[in-house]
Amino acid sequence: MSESHVSGFEDDEESSDNEEDEETLKKMSVKFKNEDLIFDSESNFRSWLKKHGKQKYLYFDEYQMDELRSYFKDLDDDGSEAIGVDELEDPLIALGLVESRQQVERILASQDDDAQIEFKEFL
Repeated sequence: MSESHVSGFEDDEESSDNEEDEETLKKMSVKFKNEDLIFDSESNFRSWLKKHGKQKYLYFDEYQMDELRSYFKDLDDDGSEAIGVDELEDPLIALGLVESRQQVERILASQDDDAQIEFKEFL
């Protein structure tokens, strides 16, 4: 019996599992919007780490800080030491995290009074 014939049954099962996974993800996406998850100042993940005694993962070593500083500077096109809507719009849309400039504006406004993210807030 050929390998494709033997695996045909498994492909049907795998396809069914994928469809179920997709349906589950669709249901979950109703509960969460991308803009609710971006720049969450005290994210659920950070809270979970604290609650489960994993604080060491909340802090960065010197190398990691240098890397994060480099990423921040790459985003800070105007060198203002703050990242605003103009600097975040294209990357967030390209990553599929938001769909429009208005979403970026809402995210920044909800997280910061001046709608600018300084390096400390970036962390």
